[in-house]
Amino acid sequence: MPTETSTGTFTYKFSSGQKESEQNYKDGELHGKYTTWYTDGQKSWQGNYKDGHQDGKYTAWYENGQKSWEGNYKDKKEDCKKWLKKNGNPYQLIGLDPTGRASIELGSYGVPETFLIDKAGIIRYRHTGPVTKNDMDEIILPLVKKLND
Repeated sequence: MPTETSTGTFTYKFSSGQKESEQNYKDGELHGKYTTWYTDGQKSWQGNYKDGHQDGKYTAWYENGQKSWEGNYKDKKEDCKKWLKKNGNPYQLIGLDPTGRASIELGSYGVPETFLIDKAGIIRYRHTGPVTKNDMDEIILPLVKKLND
């Protein structure tokens, strides 16, 4: 376990020996790449940290390896536009939160988070952490169906 003075890469493994997560620290704070894996070795989430806080691009994958989503945290508008130009824009709506204030007002306390918002703009569900196929099939899609009925 990292301490308040830890610097370097820390790797945690499942009982099978497969990597569970790999985290980089600087002076006891998350700093650099943070990656988690499913038990089968497939990457589940990857993001970057700076001085203990989420910073920049993050990506999540379903258990089958298909990318479930990508986001940018506290990115500047120009950086976001450059990323979208390079990678394409499949999104219908993009929100910017360069200071992190909107995240705080939404009650966001951990990245990644997924919100389901109804037609009236009311948050009906919040999921903290990567969304697994099971989460999607058993929780999110049934709730979307219910909200659309």
